[in-house]
Amino acid sequence: MKRLVIHWFFAVLAIAATADAVAQPRRIDCENPATNIEIGACLDRELKAADAELNRVYQAAMTAIERSDHLTPELRGEWKAALRAAQRLWISYRDADCRTPIEYEWWGGSGVGMAILSCLLEKTKVRVSELRERYDSR
Repeated sequence: MKRLVIHWFFAVLAIAATADAVAQPRRIDCENPATNIEIGACLDRELKAADAELNRVYQAAMTAIERSDHLTPELRGEWKAALRAAQRLWISYRDADCRTPIEYEWWGGSGVGMAILSCLLEKTKVRVSELRERYDSR
């Protein structure tokens, strides 16, 4: 019985040590991701950066509209409201196009999460370019 308790004790220590090692976040090298989990984490990180850039470019577009002195304040307000509505519709489109259709395209595949993130990332980068092209020179 004493031997069983000792073995049980060391088994619990081994499990605790393993759980602690798993709980320690490992730094992911996004230049060379090694697993699907790492690829997904890197895509998620890149998407968050692209979303932050989209927000910055969108705010710059709103500022550019406000500086458009060839229009009355009322017309600038209408323009900003129209861009705001278009941006919200674009976000709805992006999310809808990159989620359920991709889930069906990758049905049962382990890469569905990465495919969704890749789609969201690509569409976000394109939108950033579109807004820059239209509003950076204003």
